[in-house]
Amino acid sequence: MLSVAVIEDDPVQLELLASMVEDCLTDEGACVERCAGPDALVECLVRGFSPELLVADVVLGEPALAAEKGEGEPQTAIDLVKRVRALGADPEVVYVTGYEGYHTRAYETEHACFLLKPVEHSEMEFALGCALERLRRRAPRPLVVRARASERLVRPDEIVYLESNRRVVRIHLADEVVEAYGKLGDYEKRLDGAFVRCHKSFLVNVAFVSGHRTGELVLSTGDVVPVSQSRRRATQDALLEFLQSS
Repeated sequence: MLSVAVIEDDPVQLELLASMVEDCLTDEGACVERCAGPDALVECLVRGFSPELLVADVVLGEPALAAEKGEGEPQTAIDLVKRVRALGADPEVVYVTGYEGYHTRAYETEHACFLLKPVEHSEMEFALGCALERLRRRAPRPLVVRARASERLVRPDEIVYLESNRRVVRIHLADEVVEAYGKLGDYEKRLDGAFVRCHKSFLVNVAFVSGHRTGELVLSTGDVVPVSQSRRRATQDALLEFLQSS
């Protein structure tokens, strides 16, 4: 199910936008959270809701009222998106605003579309379509695995580690092991930098590494995988690079 957050500080506009988003995403089975401002979105993140898509009003507050109170510029969704990404989330973003002057500032962050109010249903449908296409392009391509007499698709981010024994490669997922014929080196070429060849017989998804000690990696599943001396430095470098990019 697609997780979506709609951020708008005006209650009437919030309901209008959220209802339009729900209608446009009927076929996606989306879960749409209504957030009446930045704090409401942060609360959602704290309780574990991680939106894949944000539809956000750019200006969260009235510019004239903010100036009257001496508060300068009102808070913007552009700043909010920066905060959200700093917290580790990386949603696609559709900006909505009644102030055309923010069009340039929106490019301070990656976003799928920028809509001006009043938003037409067809415009929202187009913008969400762009955001969904960007999400699909970001999704890891599944591997085609030839297991026994059949073929199946396995998503790389579901793989904990792979081990080889002669011509058999055992692909360890969280809840099952898939056996296929082939060479571990061939799988290494097909998988991206999230995997490290820590041993001639083992290829590990670094996202599942919870710790390491001399000669082995400890995985979040409880498995322990050996690290050969010749591959120790490369394994440590791969772990460090993953931590810095996450």
